[in-house]
Amino acid sequence: MKKVSIFIIIIFTFQINLISQNTTSGKRPKVAVVLSGGGAKGMAHVGFLRVMEQAGIHPDLIVGTSMGSIVGGLYSIGFSIDSIEEMIRVQDWSLVLSNQIDLRQISVEEKEEYGEYIMEFPIKGWIPQLPSGAIKGHELELLFDRLTWTAAKDSSFDDFPIQFRCVAVDILTGEQYIFDKGSLTTAMRSSMSIPTIMEPVKHNGKLLVDGGLVNNFPVDVAQDLGADIIIGVYVGGQLLPEEDLNSVIKLLKQSSLLASIIDAKKKVKFLDVYIEPPLHDLSVADFQKSDTFVMRGYKESMKHYDELLAISKRLKKYTPKKIKKQDLIDSLQIFEFETNKINNKNSEKMVNNMLGDDLGGYITPENLHENINRLYGTRLFDKIGYTLFPINPYRYKINYFFAESPTKTLNFALNYSTDNKVGLIFQLVLRNMFLSGSKLEAKFRLSEFPSVRVRYLKYLGKENKSSLAFAYRFYNSDLKFYDNQTAIIESQYNRSFNSFDFEYNYSLKLNSLIKGILSYQNFDYNIVTGYEYGDFVKYKLNTKIAGLVYHYNSFDKKYFPKKGMEFKLAGLFNFEPKKKLYYHETDTVFQGEENPVTELDSNYLQLKLIWRKYNTVYKKLTIINSADMFAVLNKSDYQLNSFLVGGVLNQKSFYNLPFYGMPTNYGFANNGLIYRLGVRYEFIPDLYFGIIANGMFETNTLDYLFADISDYNNYYFGGGLSISYDSPIGPMMIVMSKNTSINKFWTYFSIGYSF
Repeated sequence: MKKVSIFIIIIFTFQINLISQNTTSGKRPKVAVVLSGGGAKGMAHVGFLRVMEQAGIHPDLIVGTSMGSIVGGLYSIGFSIDSIEEMIRVQDWSLVLSNQIDLRQISVEEKEEYGEYIMEFPIKGWIPQLPSGAIKGHELELLFDRLTWTAAKDSSFDDFPIQFRCVAVDILTGEQYIFDKGSLTTAMRSSMSIPTIMEPVKHNGKLLVDGGLVNNFPVDVAQDLGADIIIGVYVGGQLLPEEDLNSVIKLLKQSSLLASIIDAKKKVKFLDVYIEPPLHDLSVADFQKSDTFVMRGYKESMKHYDELLAISKRLKKYTPKKIKKQDLIDSLQIFEFETNKINNKNSEKMVNNMLGDDLGGYITPENLHENINRLYGTRLFDKIGYTLFPINPYRYKINYFFAESPTKTLNFALNYSTDNKVGLIFQLVLRNMFLSGSKLEAKFRLSEFPSVRVRYLKYLGKENKSSLAFAYRFYNSDLKFYDNQTAIIESQYNRSFNSFDFEYNYSLKLNSLIKGILSYQNFDYNIVTGYEYGDFVKYKLNTKIAGLVYHYNSFDKKYFPKKGMEFKLAGLFNFEPKKKLYYHETDTVFQGEENPVTELDSNYLQLKLIWRKYNTVYKKLTIINSADMFAVLNKSDYQLNSFLVGGVLNQKSFYNLPFYGMPTNYGFANNGLIYRLGVRYEFIPDLYFGIIANGMFETNTLDYLFADISDYNNYYFGGGLSISYDSPIGPMMIVMSKNTSINKFWTYFSIGYSF
């Protein structure tokens, strides 16, 4: 028994000695990680964090600037490396870093004019102003809000699982501003607000922009917070050698970054480990190359693995720190909300009605952002954000921030197309003109074929789901008649269209509406060339219309959508149509308007169904299905306000039926069906190659629709190849197409936003 006791004492003493050899008394060194700014290059930080974890290092502090603040901020609140990497890989950065949002978040009423302009200038005192930043950041801030949901409350950044700081700068004073509490979304958004590119953030009486202007590598912030061991990862600018400074752009870029680069280099001596991934051949805007950035960050960090491992072994001599965990909260109970002052009373009522429905219940981030998107989709607001304040661990108050859209804006776009030549497009938008909750739009196209649209709309109801509108439209185009065998132009007319419309609109959901229409329409055709072929030199048609339209649109993008569907069913009843025709009286050019043939036609109904479906497979390949069904229920064979066949899919008129293989406005059709099937491949971001095939059968009267197909030959097949680019000044498209009836290729080219 005595021997056993001695043995136990020896073992116990040995364990005490062993523990004393592996655990050092005293304060554990504070480890800080400093992540620089660098735009898309900051994605390389993810590769470093993976290597850091593999080495067994759990930092006490993370300090970041710009993109370093985003990666560092997410990691500090408990995001895993895998989840951060997945987020940056799947994110549509071209959408997030723009003024656009997913088109599905825009109400159908607003979709037609949304995203149609190069620039939108706010007007103050009837004088157009330059916008303070190209990107307002609505979609970006909502992304940050979704990602930081569990840490969205207004709190100290010291309470995160890893202490966090990020750097911005007050553009009014030039002083750096260090975020240590408050909204993490506001902190990250401020830290990356590149002046003139992104709108500055107003916070605590300051106007904050990208911290990289004064402190792109904030090693000093980590020092001031008592860091004993500092690991720095730098992905910022680099000084180019003389032989590479071979352009004005490169000289200006190096000049603007010179102070920041020199400052960063001076701080390297204070680091225990310095990592600088080789990224000189990549751009700060290459967000689509996330895999490349992450891999290079990982490979460069692995070269410093032994240094990181030495730090890890050094830390193991101390008592392990207690790692905080972030509570994962799926939903919060909202008992109160506040908003900033909303000047427009109609908008204020709508906000209170829509947001008040959620009080007292549990809400998820998806529910919350769906409500915000419904409000943003009205386009009454430029930006909507929020901050959460805890009442207790699961009951919260929300402070919403609404940035109202300017009451007056002037919008501008350029356009060129094979059909309409060069055009300048202007739009004046006046909100709350004469009546609260109203919108006046006046849009003009200055070109060889001018167009005008003026529309006054008044929203009704507490949620703006219904509206009344009055509109005037004028379009001008040419109409060419071809020889069906040679495709030679036989005659050409100038076609103008005027309409006065009264509309009632009701939004069923965000992406669907029903519209009732009363309209007076006028068509004028005047011959330009080909008198020897033309049957008439002038044609006039006046008609009154009562119509009903159902429209559903779930496209994710206005141009070149990758997913979504559009369905539109329209019926227009024409009553008391009156037409005048002016025929040739001699072989000479007809002069004057003597002896027109005036006819009062019977009433008739026009029906049109549009279906478009986009589905992307393998990320870059989009399958396109579309169809048009159309009918004119009348007694006569043709109406010159029936449907016009030909052209590509970006036409907006009710009367146009796109068909690849025919030029725009190739010919009239009354009844029939067009089906199209195509694929579009995105080679590089925003550059597409497409192939499309289509077929059509049509007939003048409905009797033939029920006949055997062998009884008539009005069917056509065609197709085309396209190269498209979603350019900064609008979509660009080149199309080569042909149909099986005529041995001729048709070429179509357009760039810019169409009217």
